[in-house]
Amino acid sequence: MLWRIDLPLIAPAVALAMLLAFILVVGELGVPSTLRYPVFSTEVFTQFAAFLNVQAAVALSVPLAGLVLLGLGLERALLRRRVRFLARARGDAARAGLGAWRIPAGVAAWAYALATVAAPLAGLALRARGRASYAAALNGAGSSIVRSVWMAAVAATLMLVLGLLLAYAVERGGRGRRDGLDTVLLLLFAAPGTVLGVGLILFWNRAGLAWLYASAAIVLVGWIGHFTPLAARAAGIGLRALPEGTEAAARLAGIPWSRALWRIVVPLTRPALAGAWLLAFVFGLRDLDLAITIYPPGAETLPIRVYTLMANSPEVVTAALALLMVALTAAVLLAGWAGLAAVRGWSRAWD
Repeated sequence: MLWRIDLPLIAPAVALAMLLAFILVVGELGVPSTLRYPVFSTEVFTQFAAFLNVQAAVALSVPLAGLVLLGLGLERALLRRRVRFLARARGDAARAGLGAWRIPAGVAAWAYALATVAAPLAGLALRARGRASYAAALNGAGSSIVRSVWMAAVAATLMLVLGLLLAYAVERGGRGRRDGLDTVLLLLFAAPGTVLGVGLILFWNRAGLAWLYASAAIVLVGWIGHFTPLAARAAGIGLRALPEGTEAAARLAGIPWSRALWRIVVPLTRPALAGAWLLAFVFGLRDLDLAITIYPPGAETLPIRVYTLMANSPEVVTAALALLMVALTAAVLLAGWAGLAAVRGWSRAWD
């Protein structure tokens, strides 16, 4: 059933998942840089940050950007019409028993989780040892934690507002404008953080713009440009789920568009908007690739602090700070899950 029925039907979605994974991985900096494995993204960052060779960094960005554009072109040409990205599932899904495969599949799933999540976290906990390591980590990185939280919160709020407007333009616009805007948004998200960071520096590092370039605002600008497409996609799900005729009825009643957006669209799409804010917040909180390329002195975020500690601090402190970062992200996700549940309850009461 899986091989002959399900897989042929979901093949376009599988291809899209593979393509999106390729686009994200090809520009990844944190993992290969941590493991000291040379790839395009690490070479771009090294040439720019270590050797201050802007020309070499730009030259190395060209093939990296070419790979991303190739993946984006394939998605636009072959998959866009066949897959509605992040489409909401409707109805109850049918379930098929695994039979004899249930135990092997369960063992494989738990083994994968243990190898990729539990084992690394256990290794960090063993390295971190005792309470003194966590105290030392907090003592040196407390400001980075606070900075990461407030910067991610501000960026997520701005991304939510901009993402809602962009999602409205995509979902309610004509086909030509919708396709063009959707392509630009996907390109911004697919652009590797190091490449986008080099471009931001070349644009903003000039006379008259130092007030932004030399402050934490440059990181916010980078995050908003890079991750707003995620917020727009999530907000678009809520817009697609609106009952047909809701906005038409408001227009017939003579309600201005801005008021209809605030008093009708926003309340009806609150679960999707809350999810969009949480998604944008988490991506900003964990970002390393873009932030480490453009952050000015005094704007060090928590991922940057963890990355720099690996080179000049004891392993126990680095491991403790890494675990604190995992705990912070988990706390945000749990709080977000509880908040989304509350928002859904409010939305049902509103309906």
